Amino acid sequence: METRTLGRTGLPVSALCFGTWEIGGLSWGPIAAEDAVTLLRQALDLGITTYDCSDAYGNGRSEVLLGAAFDRHRHDVIYITKAGYIPGIDGAQTVLHWQYQNHSPDYLKIACEMSLRRLHTDYIDVYLLHDTPEHVLEQPEPFAALRELQQAGKIRSWGVSHSASGAATAIREQGVEVVEFPFSLLDQSPLDVLFPLAEQHGTGLLPRSPFGGGYLLDSVVAAARAGREPFKQHDRRRATPAERLQDIVRKADALSFLVGDGAAPSLAAAAMQFVLSFEAVGSMVTGIMGSEELAANAAACSPSALTPELVQRARQLYAAGFR
Repeated sequence: METRTLGRTGLPVSALCFGTWEIGGLSWGPIAAEDAVTLLRQALDLGITTYDCSDAYGNGRSEVLLGAAFDRHRHDVIYITKAGYIPGIDGAQTVLHWQYQNHSPDYLKIACEMSLRRLHTDYIDVYLLHDTPEHVLEQPEPFAALRELQQAGKIRSWGVSHSASGAATAIREQGVEVVEFPFSLLDQSPLDVLFPLAEQHGTGLLPRSPFGGGYLLDSVVAAARAGREPFKQHDRRRATPAERLQDIVRKADALSFLVGDGAAPSLAAAAMQFVLSFEAVGSMVTGIMGSEELAANAAACSPSALTPELVQRARQLYAAGFR
């Protein structure tokens, strides 16, 4: 597994970051704790050293699982976690279309202490504000609290998890060290503003959702093409309108030149290799729920990537609206 440097933080991160929202078990279907811990340890054996989390994932369960999996390997892994949502208020996390948030300095310090306990560690490598409202990005108080936590040794670096435009605002207004944001073949907009801004400031980039929310997975595209339901019973995407699924099929067909001889072995692999083709990317975050998925994702994230010519064709296709 390739190791990269996360911007000016200097942190060594694996090209693939294991996203742990899914193994929290509340929004994507159940997974036994023992199976989740085994999966995490398999990931480390494959060279995946970087793990993305939030105190809201499974109401803290994902953090607990990480702490259990890597209690004896803490210095071998990089923990990225987030704060801002209040865990436990909406236990199901799927009933409401919103969750209570608190980004006040006092709350962030309490949330950090709780994450440290769940992760069974005395420091967090990357601590991010989670989906902050736009106006919070312009307030100095939450970011002053992050700096205090950094000075106290509780966290090593800090930033925001947001949209690409929100991440750009946080860089300009607060000088954040790290940003996490959506970036995929289906949403290449970060390349226009966020990437140049991050390079100028030395900001570490953690792109997430390389499959465009999971819609570029080969199994999803195949099911949608056949008119079958592509998602399991407890999957939060099960309510996706048929029109949206057919649009995904159209775009996947347009991207088919990325798969085959001289290119990627699958559309999912092409989606990951596209994101990792950009040197500014530190670690690419994607959720994982099973051993086969883990092995395939790890194999796709070897140092080799799509050729510059294929990347350019993908960018041109996006600019033309997949026409």
